[in-house]
Amino acid sequence: MRNKISLWIITAGIIMAAVVMAYAENNSESKADKSSAIAAKKAEREAEREAKKAEWETKKAERLAAQEEKKTKTEEKKAAIEAKKTEANEKKEERQNELSRQINAKTEKRQANQAKRIQHGINKGYLTEDEINKLNSQQQNIENIQQQFNSDGKVAKDEAKQLLQTINTASLNIFSEKHDTDGKQMSVYRIGNNVKLKDEVAQKLAGEDLNKAEAKVYLEDFHRTVELKKLLNGDLSDTERAKYQDEYDNLLNKYFITI
Repeated sequence: MRNKISLWIITAGIIMAAVVMAYAENNSESKADKSSAIAAKKAEREAEREAKKAEWETKKAERLAAQEEKKTKTEEKKAAIEAKKTEANEKKEERQNELSRQINAKTEKRQANQAKRIQHGINKGYLTEDEINKLNSQQQNIENIQQQFNSDGKVAKDEAKQLLQTINTASLNIFSEKHDTDGKQMSVYRIGNNVKLKDEVAQKLAGEDLNKAEAKVYLEDFHRTVELKKLLNGDLSDTERAKYQDEYDNLLNKYFITI
């Protein structure tokens, strides 16, 4: 009996030990699984953080790239505007320089021609001493104005206009002084050898009170008179000839006398 009890106790102990060992083993595996799950979860969260960080870095890089691109485009636009301004200024400077070259060349050509006209008046006796001094003074004044306008290296548009107006006034004065009656009166050869400028017209054209509008009217009428003379020397119908002859006679009587 005592042996049976002992055997039963031993067997129960063995079974209990096995149960304890099985429980311990299961508990160990459960802890390992739990630790593994925690580690996996941690790794997953870490991966998510890294992914978000990478995404944020990518977006940051994209924003910086976009800002840099915008900055580059802005700088390119500014550079393009500055380039256009520079080009426009260069073209303006080029036009200004070309205008200066043209006005200076034209001035020198007309000055040389007007000097010849004055000398012609002197040689032929058409000009008095006072008239010679007056005309030479005007020519010198034109030279002074030209030098003044070129002092900064170029002649501005308004300066060119003023210079040409001064030359035109001097030219008209040369014409009027050579065709007045103060000296030997010169014929208006472009109209006829026997055609003389009316003295009152000559005095008016040489006067300092002659304005631009009056001078323009005279020049237009003079050129029209010359043009009509050429037309009347051509082939015309009777109607045309009568019309042009009437206009020519009116202008001739207005400004000139025939001797």
